Amino acid sequence: MSSEAEDGNQSKPKAKSASEPDEWTVFSVRLRASEVAELDALCAELGVKRNRVLRTLVLKANGFLDYDKATTDVLRNLTRQISGIATNINQLAKQANKTGEPDFIAFMEDRKGLGALFSKVETQVQILLNVRKRKAAAKAILEKALGDGQ
Repeated sequence: MSSEAEDGNQSKPKAKSASEPDEWTVFSVRLRASEVAELDALCAELGVKRNRVLRTLVLKANGFLDYDKATTDVLRNLTRQISGIATNINQLAKQANKTGEPDFIAFMEDRKGLGALFSKVETQVQILLNVRKRKAAAKAILEKALGDGQ
């Protein structure tokens, strides 16, 4: 097991300075042996100490939890399109109830469009749920954050 100095942890709080109003606080994190091994492998790959990785993860946690703007925009646009088609289908059903004769051609066109949109939604959801890709994206974010000097 590494010593505190190797991990980059501070054993005593630093003295406050004008540019650094907060003191350092040391805390422990309980991890399973396999999790420590994964963390150590990541640290070795990135060439940084545990302390820096964990601190960066905490400071950048919001970025890891939020979806990127492009994905959010795509899903928002797809939701609007689905809403529009749902409105069209409701109008067709309302018309069919009044006249007794549904417009099957319009209904089938809307149904085809809805199917295409649901296919796009499924693709986007699969991207969000793909753990391997999310893990790789998180690693890239971590590498970038570590490069920013955080």
